[in-house]
Amino acid sequence: KIIERAEIPIRAISKGDAKIIKRDIGYIRLNSFISHDASNEMREAVSKLEDAKGLIIDLRNNPGGLLTNAIEISDMFLDNGLIVSTVDRDGYIQSVKANKDSITNIPVVVLVNENSASASEIFSGALKDNQRAVVVGSTTFGKGLVQGINKLDDGSGVNITIAKYLTPAKIDINELGVKPDIEVKLTTDDYKDSKGPWFSDPNNLPSKRKPDDGKDAQLTKGIEILKDMIKVVGRGVKNDTASLF
Repeated sequence: KIIERAEIPIRAISKGDAKIIKRDIGYIRLNSFISHDASNEMREAVSKLEDAKGLIIDLRNNPGGLLTNAIEISDMFLDNGLIVSTVDRDGYIQSVKANKDSITNIPVVVLVNENSASASEIFSGALKDNQRAVVVGSTTFGKGLVQGINKLDDGSGVNITIAKYLTPAKIDINELGVKPDIEVKLTTDDYKDSKGPWFSDPNNLPSKRKPDDGKDAQLTKGIEILKDMIKVVGRGVKNDTASLF
């Protein structure tokens, strides 16, 4: 008897990870940028939360993924400005700019931690440097290298670094990571108490978790900041983070 392994789809946003919390705040947990449908999933999630007055995008423990997804999802929140640049060993810089077709202009808070890497850092760096979002949490992993394979005569190849990523403010992601606007560090016990998506508890499955239960210090701070941003926008002030710092 032959048993065929079923294809297991990798979702960027798991079922139940795009929801309204605290009455009028949208929460989206983006697991990774690996899925080829990540951009479509984000677009659908934002559309689902169209009644939200502010949005929290949780990138904690997001290992990254496809550069194209990071650029496309960043572009959903930016009307202008740079998204990311690469600089090679000769100092040649190539940049990607926003296409002026954002899908929402509500205030945004991005949650990151030390395990947010690669595409997560490109996205959070783009929104932070363009003053489009407040980044809350701890400094990200610092994985920002562009690599390519040089083929050898025997058919093998050598993977070498050919460039590195820079945020719009020319921050070297690989050396420094993305530093949050508001730092909130968590201990291992804090992570366990928060029941976040990085710990598996059979009695507290993802569909049952309540991200607004007050035990997650980073999320609690994010909600606090987002409420202030919503108030500022309500007074007719331009929606950017410059008015908060």
